[in-house]
Amino acid sequence: MVKMNWRFAFGVFLFFLFWSCDSVSDLLNLDKTPVLDEQGIVVSADRVNPGDTVRASISATNPVDGPLYYQWTATGGDFMPPADKDTVYWIAPVKGGTYTIYVKVSNTEKSITTHKEIAVISSSKPLVRILKPEEGARFVLTESVPVEASATHENGIARVRLFAGDSLISETGGKSSGNYQFTFLPVPSMVGTLTLIVEAEAANQFAAIGRDSVNVVIKGMVVGKK
Repeated sequence: MVKMNWRFAFGVFLFFLFWSCDSVSDLLNLDKTPVLDEQGIVVSADRVNPGDTVRASISATNPVDGPLYYQWTATGGDFMPPADKDTVYWIAPVKGGTYTIYVKVSNTEKSITTHKEIAVISSSKPLVRILKPEEGARFVLTESVPVEASATHENGIARVRLFAGDSLISETGGKSSGNYQFTFLPVPSMVGTLTLIVEAEAANQFAAIGRDSVNVVIKGMVVGKK
């Protein structure tokens, strides 16, 4: 009889414990954060032209009763209203570059944020600056000529080339942006005023090319003089 009374009392305790909780998840202290689909933000395109419209959507489930709320933001561009749904439309900015779209998904308890990067293609030319040698610098045939230039573009650099006059001296693969270094040894045909040209090609389908140039003087060797 005593054993039955203990079981009855324990059952009453559990009943009131469950009744006092809003749900089983409260009792077990389960995570109430919205669950995002493993794909994250799905976009219609992640490499677009300035002014293009991108469809972005997010799939999420709610572990608690009630609706989900969506808040979209971006590091550039604009959202077409309404911008508080699971699917929105983002208008790419005029300026090229890499932009990030964020979405914050919330319920009445917690929230979670994820993001997606989108590259906006720029038709502008890379910015190229020859850092050295300086205009009018002098070299002799037996002396190597160091050339350093910077090349930058919103979409990165595909390749950089060095020309001496009309002759291609060297070419190197590009990177996001930065400085490039070359060295060459002049040949007799370069004696006199020589125009050095550095050109950089943008890493996008426009393949726009930017250039900078500098004039240097190459001196020949005079026989019989040291």
